[in-house]
Amino acid sequence: MNSKYIFAILTLVLLTSCEFVQRKFCGMQKGVVLDTVVDYESVDTFPSFSACDSLVDTTLKNRCFTHNLYQHLSTSLLAHTFTVYESIDEKVGVKLKIDAEGSTTLVSITSSDAVKKALPQLDSLIAESIQTLPKVFPALKHGIPVATVYEVPLVLKID
Repeated sequence: MNSKYIFAILTLVLLTSCEFVQRKFCGMQKGVVLDTVVDYESVDTFPSFSACDSLVDTTLKNRCFTHNLYQHLSTSLLAHTFTVYESIDEKVGVKLKIDAEGSTTLVSITSSDAVKKALPQLDSLIAESIQTLPKVFPALKHGIPVATVYEVPLVLKID
């Protein structure tokens, strides 16, 4: 008689679904999908200045940030007088990093040899301009501040 009870209990345990046990005791619900894929190439909210912080649309917010960044850099560079012997019409690439705290640092400046030769002080002026940027609010990914890298092409036209 005892062997019949043991056999019945063993059969009941073997027939009980692992999925049922997991759902019942571990709190797993059928149909719940966890998003574990994180796209490291994009952000949910772009960095912004206080002037852009009130915008809700991410495209408009990014445009506002880019516009204010360009405006700050161009105003800073136009405050200086450049003397050149040949006209310059080239692009200078400025790469900057905005960390999770909102601090902005210059990563690199890419320019041609002609620009470097004609305007040797340009790199230091751009670096100074980056240091004087107003407070930047960092980009957000799933509500968490993250670091981003921005590449800004500056067009130099000097006659």
